[in-house]
Amino acid sequence: SHRVQILNRDLTFFGTFGSQGSGNEQLQNPYDIAADSDGKIYVADYSNNCIKVFTPEGKFLRKFGSQGQIIHPTGIAIDCCDIVYIVDTRNCRVSLFTAQGQFLKSFG
Repeated sequence: SHRVQILNRDLTFFGTFGSQGSGNEQLQNPYDIAADSDGKIYVADYSNNCIKVFTPEGKFLRKFGSQGQIIHPTGIAIDCCDIVYIVDTRNCRVSLFTAQGQFLKSFG
């Protein structure tokens, strides 16, 4: 459905964000999702080849990895220091970024 559904803590429906496309607030095959220590939502946007970051309410903040750093992200995790780990399927590696989107390193 090219969107993210947001649930309350008690798992009741809160809302959605995103629609199909390549614009900042749009998603094209979102594959995985994670949240950082501030509650910001990171979406692995598979067909747009980037990570998109949103507020907990679904407002677009930024994207990163779209300059060829990531091709077809399929997994995302964020550690306790807000380091973002991306499974980069096409490049057969895991890439690490800061929460602001600065590339740190890759392995694999």
